[in-house]
Amino acid sequence: MRWEPDEVIMKRLLAVCGFVLAMASLVMALQPALPSARAPHHAQAVKRLLIKNAMVVYGNAKPAYGPTDIKVIHGGGIEWTIKDGIPYHVPTLMTQTRDMVTQARAELAKKAKTGK
Repeated sequence: MRWEPDEVIMKRLLAVCGFVLAMASLVMALQPALPSARAPHHAQAVKRLLIKNAMVVYGNAKPAYGPTDIKVIHGGGIEWTIKDGIPYHVPTLMTQTRDMVTQARAELAKKAKTGK
């Protein structure tokens, strides 16, 4: 003698599973596709570019400088650089370097005039 309720339960279970799968696939098909976080931009200029752990090679027999982070701003050149975790404002560094060079040249000219 067969036990009928097991077959009936299995058929109902399969029918419910099929219905759930059909509903899940229908819901997935009706959902709009999510846009990606950022669409890639090709052949377009960027406003800011961050180069991390760059080695700067001067090309005039000076040793390489780095690793350093370089921030390039479109139209403004390099605004900030980071060396050993310390951020430096590049225009200020340029002004300080220009002043040091001017002072050193003045001292050399003064020494050349006095003959020392």
